[in-house]
Amino acid sequence: MSRSKILIVDDDPYILSVYITMLKHDDYQIIEADDGIKAVALAESEMPDLIIMDWNMPIMDGIEALKTIKHCVKTKDIPVIMITGVMASSENMMTALKEGANEFLRKPFEKIELKARIQAVLFISRSNKILREKYQIIENNSKFTRSLIEGVPHPLVFYTTDGIILGCNRFFGDLVGKTEDDLKNKMVYMQFAGGLDPIHMNTDMELRHGRKAVTYENRTGSNELEYIFSKNLFYNAYGEPEGIICVMTDVTEIKNAHREHTEIRKKRIGNQLITSNTHNRVKQQSYFRVI
Repeated sequence: MSRSKILIVDDDPYILSVYITMLKHDDYQIIEADDGIKAVALAESEMPDLIIMDWNMPIMDGIEALKTIKHCVKTKDIPVIMITGVMASSENMMTALKEGANEFLRKPFEKIELKARIQAVLFISRSNKILREKYQIIENNSKFTRSLIEGVPHPLVFYTTDGIILGCNRFFGDLVGKTEDDLKNKMVYMQFAGGLDPIHMNTDMELRHGRKAVTYENRTGSNELEYIFSKNLFYNAYGEPEGIICVMTDVTEIKNAHREHTEIRKKRIGNQLITSNTHNRVKQQSYFRVI
């Protein structure tokens, strides 16, 4: 683990030297500032792991510097220990904490107290950073997954193995006439035209037991369109089935075109047979007349 960087801010050179003496045997990287304006600049350029800030300073005092740091997107998560010897009332402490200070320490203080506060704040800060990073990964994965789901140009719905909807894309919502929020936590089998259809439940049961993708045709929607249902399981971190993802492909036009083509061929073959039979009868009649 890299050394923690601590920015110490105090306008008194002697106090700065006291801090350095107190912390010289600890594995910290120390940087210094003697007023609030320099503290804000160093916070942005150095991105310290912790700031120890004196309240009473010229040019810009500690509380103003704290406000500036906490209102900056880049530096707002840097923890700050506010230290004061004058503004030491409970009201002052509440003001500092309200503006974003993580700790409030009154002068004079013992070295062991300062070290304990530093260690506690750094530990909490590291833990929060790890949580933020993990949350960001989860959020990025969620956005990526959502973009994939919305990128599928067919109705798509995913639900628990018990049939409870977890989410869907806009095409599925348009198909059943509901929003994703309306559909969440509802039974998927009740969303298709005609309500509960055993074929969906039976194929899901087959999928859960066989753990192999299933595909079947069925009519659904307000216009009774024909769809191919393609279903597969998705799994949790322990390799157990967590739910089912279903993609529906509209084959109504293809089916209608196929039926029309089939009817045309039937008529054509029928006409050919009629023509052939007529021709044969004419030949037979001509033959008998000749005899």
